[in-house]
Amino acid sequence: MRGTDAALPVQVLLVGKRLLHFTGHHARPVRLLYLLGGDGVGAGGVCAPGAVPGAAPEHLAWPAAAGICAVGILAIFINYAADAQRQRVRATNGATSVWGRPPELIRADYVTADGKQHEALLLASGCGGWRGHFHYMPEILLALAWSLPAGFSHFLPYFYVVYLTVLLIDRAGRDDRRCRKKYGVAWEEYCRRVPWKIIPGVY
Repeated sequence: MRGTDAALPVQVLLVGKRLLHFTGHHARPVRLLYLLGGDGVGAGGVCAPGAVPGAAPEHLAWPAAAGICAVGILAIFINYAADAQRQRVRATNGATSVWGRPPELIRADYVTADGKQHEALLLASGCGGWRGHFHYMPEILLALAWSLPAGFSHFLPYFYVVYLTVLLIDRAGRDDRRCRKKYGVAWEEYCRRVPWKIIPGVY
């Protein structure tokens, strides 16, 4: 298999996952075009194998290609499962199961700009109980799976991995500050139960 072809199945599955994810309440055309443009044109065209002439190996051994595809496909599945779990808990107001057990929830009251009071469900079990932004690590692994077929002779194919990692770490910090202000004591309790934002034991 050519190195430039090894990431293609992962790219196709990711675009399909994006289309499936942005149906229903996620169906906002501008946001959909933005993300598909980033996945299909930006990351797929600039940082994918073949973007740098001669950087990707002409031939990639089948075990290596299969391993890279497996990592990418597993990352997509984990990301989708984590999103689906969180959405299911919210849609049922907690009347569901998470990994075979009732979900551990923290109910956080907050007031919007119009003065109305609302309640948010913070999931502290399942994927949400392992780390606050469980789905960020699969996103980074997926970006890595896109880049690995290019080999290690040039940095450009790995630019997206570095960019995405920095972006998500920054976003996790900003989300924490925003939620701390929005949910107050409830968020403090959530952070006590789920102390890690992205990487358990590190951050």
